Amino acid sequence: MYDVNECLTQVDAWNTVDNGDTPDGKKILEDKKDLISYLSNVTGWAPTLSKMADISDNLHALKLRNLTMPDWVSNNPFKKDLYDDVLEFAEIPQKLCAKYKPCRWLMAGYWLNDIVNNMQKLQNNTQKLKMFIYGTHNEIVTSLFWTMGVDLNGVEYNGAVIIEVKTKPSAQVRIIYSKPIEGTPEKRDSKVQKSSYCDSADWCPIDKFYSGTKEYVIPNYKPPCEFPVCFCGKAKKITLPTGA
Repeated sequence: MYDVNECLTQVDAWNTVDNGDTPDGKKILEDKKDLISYLSNVTGWAPTLSKMADISDNLHALKLRNLTMPDWVSNNPFKKDLYDDVLEFAEIPQKLCAKYKPCRWLMAGYWLNDIVNNMQKLQNNTQKLKMFIYGTHNEIVTSLFWTMGVDLNGVEYNGAVIIEVKTKPSAQVRIIYSKPIEGTPEKRDSKVQKSSYCDSADWCPIDKFYSGTKEYVIPNYKPPCEFPVCFCGKAKKITLPTGA
């Protein structure tokens, strides 16, 4: 969905997240208001969660390259080094997007539709391929997890979601999150994730998975963006999911 130009529905959803207008965002802005005000003043950047995350990324990049930090990191009214405090803003908008229903719907719904279609074809024995591999950004994977009922607060770089489907003795699905182990890149930590749509933390009846995810499936990205589906008529409006 990042490649869909001029999708105002998406812009609205991200603006709500970036500006801290979700319940979680408002809490962060309130809890960190003194730090955010200070960072905004010394950088000249807007006091939004998006800009705070950008500051975090910049400081992290400086540290990785052993470059000199800005003077205000250590010389400030808080009388302490602010690096760790600022780093807490890293990936905040991406995580809050996954928690905000309209944003995760737009980020992951089109991808989820492809996943569900392939699962149904496997279930109906009309799909000959046995494996599908997708590559994307970590924040979109986080949104995908939430659309599948998995409460995962962020996905690490080189993290992977594995969705296994079996059709015998009955159609079932399970979701696994695999992440690298720091310091040992040849090894990974892989664990089955429980979906809120399922009763078990392991194999789940596939019909329950379909029932839980159906509100997030986007078969065609154009209607959510209010684009015409064809050149013969007006755009069909689709109501965004509401709530957190």
